[in-house]
Amino acid sequence: MSYDEWYNAITYKALANAINGIAHWLTKSLGPGHGEILAYLGPNDLRYPALVLGAVKAGYCMFLTSPRNSTEAHRSLLGKLNCTNLLAPVPYPPFVQTIVDAIPGPFNAMGVPSLDDLLTTEYPPFKYHKVYPHDASDRLVVLHTSGSTGIPKPIIWTLESAVKHMHMQRLEIPAGYEGQDRKGFGKRMYLTMPPFHAAGIGHLLIVTMPVDVTLIMPTATGLPTAANLELAQDAEALEYSSTHLEYVIYAGGDLPQAIGNIVAAKIPLMNGFGSSELGMLNVIHSPNRDPLTEWRYLQFHPELGVEHRHVSGGEYEAVLMISLSSSMERKTNPVSMEQHIVAANTEVTGCLVVGAQRFQAALLVELDRKSLGDDYAAIGKLWPSIEEANIPAPAHARIAKSHILFTSPEKPKLRAAKGTIQRASTLKIYAREIEKVHTDADEFSQLGARNLPGPGGVDDVVKVTEFIRGSILAITGWSAEKLSDGEIWFNLGFDSLQAITATRVLKQGLNFPNLTSNVIYMHPTVTGLTHALLHQGLEDPIETKSQSLMRERDELLQEFIGQIEAPNVQCFKAVDTQTVILTGSTGQLGTYLLDTLLKTPSVKHVYCLNRADRARGRRQERVAIYGLDPVNEARVTFWQANLSQAGFGLQPEQLRQLQQTATLVIHNAWAVNFNLSLASFKPQLAGVVNLVNFTGQARHAPRLFFISSISSTMGYGGTNDGLMPETVIKTTIPAPNGYANSKYIAEHLLAHAVQQGYNPALARVGQVAGPIRSHGLWSKSEWFPSLVLSSLHLSALPETIGQALDRVDWVPVDLLAEILVDLSLLQSPGVGVYHPVNLHPQSWKDIRPMIADALQVLEKTTEIIPLQEWILRVRQDIELVSQDKENLQIQLAKDPAAKLLDFFEDVMQQTEAENALDARGTALISQKLQMVDAVQAEWIQKWVKEWVQ
Repeated sequence: MSYDEWYNAITYKALANAINGIAHWLTKSLGPGHGEILAYLGPNDLRYPALVLGAVKAGYCMFLTSPRNSTEAHRSLLGKLNCTNLLAPVPYPPFVQTIVDAIPGPFNAMGVPSLDDLLTTEYPPFKYHKVYPHDASDRLVVLHTSGSTGIPKPIIWTLESAVKHMHMQRLEIPAGYEGQDRKGFGKRMYLTMPPFHAAGIGHLLIVTMPVDVTLIMPTATGLPTAANLELAQDAEALEYSSTHLEYVIYAGGDLPQAIGNIVAAKIPLMNGFGSSELGMLNVIHSPNRDPLTEWRYLQFHPELGVEHRHVSGGEYEAVLMISLSSSMERKTNPVSMEQHIVAANTEVTGCLVVGAQRFQAALLVELDRKSLGDDYAAIGKLWPSIEEANIPAPAHARIAKSHILFTSPEKPKLRAAKGTIQRASTLKIYAREIEKVHTDADEFSQLGARNLPGPGGVDDVVKVTEFIRGSILAITGWSAEKLSDGEIWFNLGFDSLQAITATRVLKQGLNFPNLTSNVIYMHPTVTGLTHALLHQGLEDPIETKSQSLMRERDELLQEFIGQIEAPNVQCFKAVDTQTVILTGSTGQLGTYLLDTLLKTPSVKHVYCLNRADRARGRRQERVAIYGLDPVNEARVTFWQANLSQAGFGLQPEQLRQLQQTATLVIHNAWAVNFNLSLASFKPQLAGVVNLVNFTGQARHAPRLFFISSISSTMGYGGTNDGLMPETVIKTTIPAPNGYANSKYIAEHLLAHAVQQGYNPALARVGQVAGPIRSHGLWSKSEWFPSLVLSSLHLSALPETIGQALDRVDWVPVDLLAEILVDLSLLQSPGVGVYHPVNLHPQSWKDIRPMIADALQVLEKTTEIIPLQEWILRVRQDIELVSQDKENLQIQLAKDPAAKLLDFFEDVMQQTEAENALDARGTALISQKLQMVDAVQAEWIQKWVKEWVQ
């Protein structure tokens, strides 16, 4: 790849070793990275690719800036990227100090390892836990535009950019054409482009590796156009080159026709076309192309979607069409879904997951008709494997029954000579059928008084029930057998987008103009919603609602108290080593709880009980995402369980194993959805009872440690000191939502268990913030991330956020997990109530400037407006597209607070502050809690960057 006096052959093994060396050096010098950008300026050698990939492994991202940039350009680029470190070889080139002096604020120069050190020192492997496609949006490298039209602008290449470029390069060439890229496969290439240039680093990292190209990399680069000019003017050099070069590609600028013709007469000359934003596009050559005179002209591969649109006269403009399906592909991997379906069904000879420029995926299946019969029977046979393939995909990328279509014998899928399906060609011949599937499904799901007209404003129970049932079936695609009138929709997978659609459909079909999605969340069954609409109405007085909630809460509490059995063993036994049952290990807090337990010496084994059957796989995915230690298979067991069932739905031998070995139960599994009704949480409450009874029957009388919530104390009323005591409390006013009331009931079930001789404990968790030590993402669906992302979209931050949310005593999830595990291992008799909240509370007024600064880094200036106006803007923004299903989903991704409008409006109406959790008792026994700092600006910057990336 480089030479000094003569060639120095560098293998990919040597490059891999250098990459490990860079990763270790960066981690040692700067600590583990969290996406920070580091600039580099240096000579044309191995360190460029080693730094780029070594930085990725260490958690950083390299910015390859040009030494030819002006000081003003350097200042602008480094400022936009929030870059505070410039890497360079030692001794520093003269321009390094010039740049350092020109950058305001903290900015440092660092000397990188020498090329000799990287090539002669053997480094240990540096572990890299990221996985593709999950981490496809991670940054690979930052480049910049040329600056020909002004100050250069940074261009970010992601891992997805690299993978897509590799796929683009290997596209099958149309019959009769030649592929320009393919001419170099398996050959040697002399690279004159500098590595800070898109073409240079693109060839070093992306273009050549997959296709066995050996790069010859000079220590100094020249201008390609100048090189061609020199060849054209030196007949001897041109003649010599023609006997040693198969072809010449020029890029980076235009080449005069006359000069190019001279070169093309001796050596095949080709135009390499690309940009920092797009990379090098796949160019093909027509058999009718004259290589002697038409070397300047470009013909792009048809699958790139480039169109030449007429402008005027004989002028056309090249337009690159990027399908909306690319947005879907960023979230899921269609190839893995296709492979799963084909592997699970011998009758399927091929299938394609398609976007068809829509956000709802469809499936085109080719199968053996002799064995599966008609379409209806075929879908029934294939459906189990399709459901399995849907599991890892986001909701919009999952295949619904309404979006499955089959090929016909008259139009079989087009295949290449090697047997693979030609995706683009096949989708083209089935374009009409695919469009019809989407159109039919849209009409069916939207129902806009076309397919299933509503009965209007009637009080007929049968008509209203039938319309609600039919609407939900149409929106979800569920079978009629799956949906009983008493089944809770959210337990079947009903999501927030479907709730919004159902609100619109039912509002129109039943003539209920005041219907909101909150009513659907509170009554998520056919029977319940029918009763609510016909008998309770939508304008009940607040007192009536409160009394109804209170009665429901108390009745449920008494129902489940009656199911708690007296323990058969003494419920306080001190032990030296722990065998822990952990429920809910796949969520964010559960992931960190498991990680902490496995790092605790006294914990011998952990049994993870989760409702999903792929908990182990999800754990491995999160380990890679968060950069956690891999699971020690010998110390952890994953079992699928249903806590609401007797024996947790486990096999008898599994249950016996838990009964004989468990010493501690950490119950973390709970549906976190503030929109659901209290009745929706009956399975969770049954799970609490079953876990209590289990601890009373198990050999070692394991302690039950319950992860509760601050919301369980809502409605308690004010206290003299404004603090909520560390005890189980009673309220005479119910909480405003089902989630909070369910946690209240659970706490009282544990209090009753103490009276029966049990020894449980609980921790009331406040606002759980995102991690600060690792890459884990604070879920965008929660209120604070939703608020920030919507504020970014609207360019406006609320001045206040209401008394209920104003106290900022948040604890990052990775620190919280350590605190909770320590508390759960305390061996003391009697019930314990702990409050692991931040001991250094702040207010919204304190952190709002931190949020504004974090958004400012993204070049987004935000105005400060009243909360009421902010809510109005969110509502107006989403109402503009509420009738368009596809655009609604796009807009909700940009403006996620729209899903929580009822929540924010409730917050706005609350004029009195809730009691804060009194954490003095917890602080006395938890040293880890004492060590947690107040929320820092650096934390918020990290969270915001992760949300927008």
